[in-house]
Amino acid sequence: MTSIPPPVYWRQTKNWQNLLGKIGTVILATTNFVLIEIEGQRYELMTVTGDHLKPKDKAVCVFRRLSLPTPSGLIEYGLKAHVLKS
Repeated sequence: MTSIPPPVYWRQTKNWQNLLGKIGTVILATTNFVLIEIEGQRYELMTVTGDHLKPKDKAVCVFRRLSLPTPSGLIEYGLKAHVLKS
């Protein structure tokens, strides 16, 4: 597995704080990925393990570990969609 170069990773992640905790509506869901609409914008996110999202479900963006530490000690984190319990 190749790792993302630091400048590319930073550009991809610099706006994450704008999505954390935001609630959106699921447009399309697969086993691992979800297309979610938040404030009129669509985002593709990973799903939290064990969540079974369906279209029209409400989901919240959360910060989660994406992988185990690499040999160099890098731990990748990212945004995931977590089903919002009603």
